[in-house]
Amino acid sequence: MAAVNAAVVEILKSRGFSPTVLNTSPRPGRSWLTRTQRFGKIATALRDLWSLGSGQGVLYLSAAGGYGQTYDVALVLLARVLGRVVLLHHHSYAYLRNRSSITSLLARAVGTNGLHIVLCRDMEDRLRRLYPKVANVLVLSNAAFVESEHKSPQQREALSRIGYISNVSAEKGIFTFLDVVKTLSHTKNGQSVQASVAGAFTGNDVKDLVMERIRRMPNVSYVGPRYDEEKAHFFSSIDVLLFPSTYENEAEPLTVLEALSHGIPVITTTRGCLAQIVPSRAGAVIPEGSSFVAAATQELVGWIANAQEFRARCVESRLHFESLKNSQREALAELLARLECGVLQTKAEPSDP
Repeated sequence: MAAVNAAVVEILKSRGFSPTVLNTSPRPGRSWLTRTQRFGKIATALRDLWSLGSGQGVLYLSAAGGYGQTYDVALVLLARVLGRVVLLHHHSYAYLRNRSSITSLLARAVGTNGLHIVLCRDMEDRLRRLYPKVANVLVLSNAAFVESEHKSPQQREALSRIGYISNVSAEKGIFTFLDVVKTLSHTKNGQSVQASVAGAFTGNDVKDLVMERIRRMPNVSYVGPRYDEEKAHFFSSIDVLLFPSTYENEAEPLTVLEALSHGIPVITTTRGCLAQIVPSRAGAVIPEGSSFVAAATQELVGWIANAQEFRARCVESRLHFESLKNSQREALAELLARLECGVLQTKAEPSDP
């Protein structure tokens, strides 16, 4: 979530907070060389933080998802010794399914003066339940940092093309997506529906398997990775986004929010925050344990048969995104107001029923 982290930092800077930002992200890979290089980055970060000396200020840190939190603990403790307030931004469910002793230490290190930023109410509930030492939490969805279309999104009259855009991997749901396309093509109303796949392959093994299947599916095209304007063009070319992720650390993917901003209904899973950002009127959320292929195909067949219902879903997708984004502007304003007043404490709010 580098883009979101960068956006938060820029907003803080624009309000004169001059946050201390430390990049300790590891390079891809698990080799000893990679780990050794990580140690070097952590040592540099600690040295840079120490060189700033004591005084008021803000340390903004994106929480690691695993054992990297050990380094986060060291950085947070040093920041507190130097008198800095800690903003810890959570982007992963890796430590929110089961209690982690390292995360427990990190929660203690952040203390009662720091602030945990989470992406949805479910993240807050899990964080508070698993780590009682967590004091202050602010829910700030990634929707706050997704640009809205300046003009009204295109009007989709009927469902003719479904899309997949993400890292192309099994855990992100590429094979499930292709299964849906195949099943849909065997239905009366779905025979003419086309499909597009965008994204970078996570490995050659996955690439070989996926491309072999696509070669046998004339209604599916692989268009490669898509970024910036090309990504916007991809969204304009599809009518529905399928996001069948089973990635265990899935939180609040920008891709889903971007699709909604384009007025595109989303069919997804209950992983992470997905169920909270895709209401039924803007798509469909398939519960874990259910057949995603069967349920998604049923939804698509229904939308193909009822164009009026499909158009309503498109309109609701855009309206829901705008409502979500507006509410997050308020959350962001609250964060800035608290920083300006030097008060980060927040009261625990009751969970939604």
